[in-house]
Amino acid sequence: MYRTEMESLDKIINELSNPLSKDDCAHSWTEESRMAILKYFQTTRSEIKAGNKSPAIKGLVRGQDAWGVSSGSLWEQCMAVNRKLRVAGHAE
Repeated sequence: MYRTEMESLDKIINELSNPLSKDDCAHSWTEESRMAILKYFQTTRSEIKAGNKSPAIKGLVRGQDAWGVSSGSLWEQCMAVNRKLRVAGHAE
């Protein structure tokens, strides 16, 4: 299971490392939100790789909501990865 979770994290980190699409922007993504969520997933990946649980996993939805991001393909991808991590027991 660990390998699948890390692959999911790598995929979303790669996706968030790219410029936002017009569709992402239409769903209220900004460079600020993209960079913050990218940092969130990078930190989460480091914590899990080190064998730690990540308390931030439970805060992703609130963070995206604070930026007004609540729909779209990129949002759905972020939520799917976050859900996978929670179910796998990586949240504190």
